[in-house]
Amino acid sequence: MTKKRYRYIGQMNERRAVFQDGMDYGYLDEKGQEAIPAIYKIATDFGNEGAVVQTKEGQFLLLDTTGKMLHTYRFRK
Repeated sequence: MTKKRYRYIGQMNERRAVFQDGMDYGYLDEKGQEAIPAIYKIATDFGNEGAVVQTKEGQFLLLDTTGKMLHTYRFRK
């Protein structure tokens, strides 16, 4: 998929695969290129609605396959 070594690469879903680079997560495209940079603390696989990520500031977001934010989620501590 890619020549670069990553700590983790997930399965391809919706033409994106979550990857871990160091302690951060992002998404690869079908060619193994970084489609969404590794800037997230947590990242889920893509589904029909998108993927949920957590920013380093602790905010949860729903992203589309281009990295565009579709929704934010608030959680009480």
